[in-house]
Amino acid sequence: MSKRRTAWHFLFGIHLRRHGSPDFEIHDEVSLSDEPLRMDFMVLRRTRAKEPSVSPRTTLRRLWQRLSLVTVVELKSIGRPYRTDDLDRLWSYVHLCRIDEKNRPPRRSDLRAVLIVPARTPALLADVDEMGLRWKNLGGGYWRLRGGLFSLYVVEIDVVCEQEDDDHLRAFAHQPQRTSEGRQFWARLVGSQEVGMELQEMEDYDEVIQKLLNSLTPEQRLAGLAPEQRLAGLAPEQRLAGLAPEQIVAALPDAVLQALPDDYLATLPEPVRSAVRKRLGR
Repeated sequence: MSKRRTAWHFLFGIHLRRHGSPDFEIHDEVSLSDEPLRMDFMVLRRTRAKEPSVSPRTTLRRLWQRLSLVTVVELKSIGRPYRTDDLDRLWSYVHLCRIDEKNRPPRRSDLRAVLIVPARTPALLADVDEMGLRWKNLGGGYWRLRGGLFSLYVVEIDVVCEQEDDDHLRAFAHQPQRTSEGRQFWARLVGSQEVGMELQEMEDYDEVIQKLLNSLTPEQRLAGLAPEQRLAGLAPEQRLAGLAPEQIVAALPDAVLQALPDDYLATLPEPVRSAVRKRLGR
């Protein structure tokens, strides 16, 4: 695998096509993807301290102590959970990182891989089994997969956020956030001018917003909205749903109230009759 195509590659391709088995096709310079390969995250250790700094407010508290100099991290989201062969893709990133001149760690043991998922899926379990890897339960939603050429850890967000009571992490889990601090942090982050404009152009933006809305109470969703904004998009019958008959009468236009007979108005509660008489000047 060379950065540049050489004459040797070109001539060897011709040699294979002319003198190789006729039962095979030979393709040159095959692109592995339509877009450049991009790792989700590369985590570089700043110090060689034996134990990394971790506080009760640190997210993924039990992960950092297991990382070495260079770690390739792949994140699967709620809307896009683990799919078949995603583990092969992660392994390919790790191997590419190993041969990258800029970020190559001095030893293979200094390179790690981490797969972060909301939950382990049947597709993930099947891929692990097919590769002959073995699960080791580290507890609290953390796993190690044994049998690969590099150390690989799997983090289950659904479990970790409960075990560590990490409400910020719950934003990435199937569970709703439980504290106002967690909800306010994500609301401010998503709604900020710096993040919001860029975020709106990304895939799954609507999913992120829906996750945020699901964590809010009805009162919190409506706070700060004008009455017409609260009612926007509702059909007439939806606007009136749940109102008692006398409340509906009080909301009628004056022209409609003028047409109501006096004997019907007399059946209404006194506060409603007074309001109607005042509006109609009776």
